Amino acid sequence: MPKTALGVLPGVFSDEDVEILSTAFEEAWAEVAVRHRLAGEAAEDARDLLGKFIVKRAMDGERSPSVLRDEAVAYLDRKQNARPPIHR
Repeated sequence: MPKTALGVLPGVFSDEDVEILSTAFEEAWAEVAVRHRLAGEAAEDARDLLGKFIVKRAMDGERSPSVLRDEAVAYLDRKQNARPPIHR
């Protein structure tokens, strides 16, 4: 199986990588939660999208927590702006 530029098998993360991904996710979620005021199922869906996006980018080789965070927030912003607003 081919290795990534980081020298690990695709989809395999070190403990350090997991810490980076966790940090990026928590920081992205904190920003998204404030911006979009999500709750309930919408919040769960948004958290799922953020997590999947961050893992995919990490599998592509990105390891900068700030890049992962910023790209994930921008991705979710695009997704949220593409949907009609949810009225509560």
